[in-house]
Amino acid sequence: MSWQTYVDANLLGAGFCYAAICGHDGAMWANSPGYTVLPAEAVKLDGLLSGTMENLSSIANGGFYVAGQKYAFTRGEVDDEDGGVPFLQGRCKEEGKSAQGIIVYRTGK
Repeated sequence: MSWQTYVDANLLGAGFCYAAICGHDGAMWANSPGYTVLPAEAVKLDGLLSGTMENLSSIANGGFYVAGQKYAFTRGEVDDEDGGVPFLQGRCKEEGKSAQGIIVYRTGK
């Protein structure tokens, strides 16, 4: 199965509005139509999730961007003692879109 098939069938098919899979180098592997995560955004997110909780504290006040949209950082974990996958969550900062949220995961692949 290709990454694009995974996005289309498993993520969008499950009800997600937008989805993207990017490499650690920021390269786009798959995405939903019209949803483009910029390489610089993907690299920054990878860096945030490959470090320590201090990395995530750096976005606590200013938030972060994905696909050109600004999100407020709401929670995250990078060094889970139980071996969990590093993640961060955010809430859209744009007027009228506060119900939109985002979850970003980092895997070793």
